[in-house]
Amino acid sequence: RKRVNPDEAGARYFRAHLIRYLCGLRGLTELKRRMNDIHSTADVLAAMDMVFRQNGLEPVSGAPGIVPS
Repeated sequence: RKRVNPDEAGARYFRAHLIRYLCGLRGLTELKRRMNDIHSTADVLAAMDMVFRQNGLEPVSGAPGIVPS
């Protein structure tokens, strides 16, 4: 049986909820395109930061990761 990294498992689980939590904010379409690139907690935080910045909101972290293209 394959062992799963807990950080990756948590990120995969949270990806399903992330879209609903950020619904109605600018940048959501880009986030949906990049959803399969989210594999860790740092990636989740970076994705949230990307959407928050596009909406003039305070970022949640300084985590590197998904960068808008």
